Amino acid sequence: MKRFFLFLFLLLVLGGIFAYFLAPWNAIFERRLTAFLNSRGLQNISFKLDHAGLNEATFSSIVIGKDNPLLLQSVKVQYSPRELFNGNLKDIALTGLDVQIQETDSGWEIAGLDGIAAGGEGKTLSLSDVVDMLPFSSVDIKDSQLRITGKNIQTALPFSFHLAKTPAATLDMTINASSLTAAASNVSLGVVRVKASPDDKRNWNGTWTLESLDMGKSLPVPVLSGNGALLEAVNAVKIDGVFASADKTYSMSFSTAVNMSRDAKNALTIKSAVFPFKEGVVSVKNAIIPFDRSKDITINLDVRHVSLNALMQTLTDEKASATGTVSGSIPVILRPNGTYTLGKGSLKSDSEGLIQMTAGAIPGDNEQTQLVSQILENL
Repeated sequence: MKRFFLFLFLLLVLGGIFAYFLAPWNAIFERRLTAFLNSRGLQNISFKLDHAGLNEATFSSIVIGKDNPLLLQSVKVQYSPRELFNGNLKDIALTGLDVQIQETDSGWEIAGLDGIAAGGEGKTLSLSDVVDMLPFSSVDIKDSQLRITGKNIQTALPFSFHLAKTPAATLDMTINASSLTAAASNVSLGVVRVKASPDDKRNWNGTWTLESLDMGKSLPVPVLSGNGALLEAVNAVKIDGVFASADKTYSMSFSTAVNMSRDAKNALTIKSAVFPFKEGVVSVKNAIIPFDRSKDITINLDVRHVSLNALMQTLTDEKASATGTVSGSIPVILRPNGTYTLGKGSLKSDSEGLIQMTAGAIPGDNEQTQLVSQILENL
């Protein structure tokens, strides 16, 4: 009987010791993890610990940053006790990440960056810097969205993301079909895929593909697909690529460098573009379109062998007909509100032609009148 009571007493003592240490485990783990994240550069972070075990932990309601925070619905972290002790965790899975990129008076800002210490005041973090700070071997992000809000662009892009740090750093990102509004025009996007890895200079570079690009009513072109290359540097991303229709009759090569700083003059450079027009061909070379659409933009179109009949019917609301073709150049003026007008161009007939028109066929005193007059003078 004595042995029985002694055994019971020892059991109660051990139970009390375990209860003492295990009851505040969640709070202890939260404090330890917060201190650990702060030491790795992640500050101004709050979260709720839902579960913590020997091999994994789950969190919810994660907020990183203060004034413009980065939001997360849930996080699952996998580790071994040794990895946790050494500060090198295995995998992390994130769900419901809400990334916000906003254009402000001081430039473009990414939500949550005030929760990441830059390692020195005024220092800008590169992607490699952020990856180095992460105490994980791999990062998986699902069911998340990237929201971009600027003066001339608004969009919400659902995406998934995978980052592996070992054995070689790689990044895979998929943006699901969505849409965006740019310069008062609605554009539909198909699936976008991005793959990248760092080079010897720690700049990330890789490739991108776009399944489909539908300009809708804003531009009378067929659905395009695209692919190209990208290069990441400190505070900027350079993108090169090509868009083309399925039959290759519409094509465009371009480049752009997007800088996040306030004074950056971000622009799209159209290296070359070719598309059919009125039974002929129109092309563009080295046109620069600033992202700031507060001013008119003039693009010179090179016109080759365009049907005079089709062109005259368009310019005169089908009050004139003609034979032959014309070539030359026409400037197109893009307005900030998304509309466009024709500037003073120079068109000449490729051969002799004939024009027939009814009374009042020539429109009033505007760009169309000047263009019709030039065609008549050069026949």
